[in-house]
Amino acid sequence: MRWTLPDSEPGMAQVNYLFESSLQRLDWFFEQPELNDEAVHQVRLELKKLRARLRLLQETLPEDACRKALAAVRQLSHDLAPLRDHKVLRQTLISLLDSPGRKAMLKRLLTVVEQHHLCARPSQQQLVDDRQRLQLRVSAAAHPLASGKPDQWLKHSYQRCRKQWQTIRRWPTASDLHRWRRSVKEMQYQLRLLVPGQHRGYQSHLRQLGQRLGELHDLHELERWMGETSRWFWLEERLVLSQAIRQRESELLAQIMALGKRLYIRKPEAFCRWQPAG
Repeated sequence: MRWTLPDSEPGMAQVNYLFESSLQRLDWFFEQPELNDEAVHQVRLELKKLRARLRLLQETLPEDACRKALAAVRQLSHDLAPLRDHKVLRQTLISLLDSPGRKAMLKRLLTVVEQHHLCARPSQQQLVDDRQRLQLRVSAAAHPLASGKPDQWLKHSYQRCRKQWQTIRRWPTASDLHRWRRSVKEMQYQLRLLVPGQHRGYQSHLRQLGQRLGELHDLHELERWMGETSRWFWLEERLVLSQAIRQRESELLAQIMALGKRLYIRKPEAFCRWQPAG
């Protein structure tokens, strides 16, 4: 595949703008009266973009500052996870059990989700501390020390995704699939930054892969939650849910493997061919 090389790599002013704009959007969401489901989704989306930019540019950023900034992104994402999990658990249960014969079971399990969610919410002060730490560390990291090579940045990202895909082809564990999902998402945001609008078909398939991996991750999170709260389940409910999860998991894995082959069959040298702009 041939990509049009940017006229110049992101310079200090552009890097600072990208990070500052993300921090400003995060501030806006946290200043709202209530951090509802949509706001949590948008905050986590902004954090994913921040992480993708930091990892893309990390060879040109101060090493220690970049490492601390990534840790701050990870901490805030982790503390927001229970808020997201509440919504995802509900949606996943509904998608698996929303049929005429399972309405009563679904209603009871949604009540269990509400009880579980109330026990897991992070404190407001915890989120405030996380946000302040993130602002300080990202601001400290957003100062390139040296010029970079955009073609090499994308090649490294593709190599990482391709290597993870090859691992999953042998044995798709939940942890490996989760790591691959994060790398795929990062590559998606990095392509938007470096080569926006190019090879739209490829970027569309990459987005589909991220979505399918996200759905699969939600199934695995539901299964993990079932194990943690098993005392609240009847045996019949565990059996029905486990069967539904396995069936949907099989369908998603088939789609994921097909998309992975389409996206990562090329060697890095064949994928990362660049041509000058103009």
